[in-house]
Amino acid sequence: MSVADDIYRTLKGLVGLQDQMRRIETNLTEIGTELRNHRDRLVRLETKVEVYESLAQRRLPKP
Repeated sequence: MSVADDIYRTLKGLVGLQDQMRRIETNLTEIGTELRNHRDRLVRLETKVEVYESLAQRRLPKP
């Protein structure tokens, strides 16, 4: 093997790693969006639960 072959394979490997990093970045961005959506949904559900608990407390007969 020549030095030129080694350099070529090294550069080819680096380009492959760069492509993998781009795909990972894209995936992480999509996951981040999904997590934010789930967080927002959980906050809305938590708010509903608090409202329902408050309504239930008001309707309970006082001892």
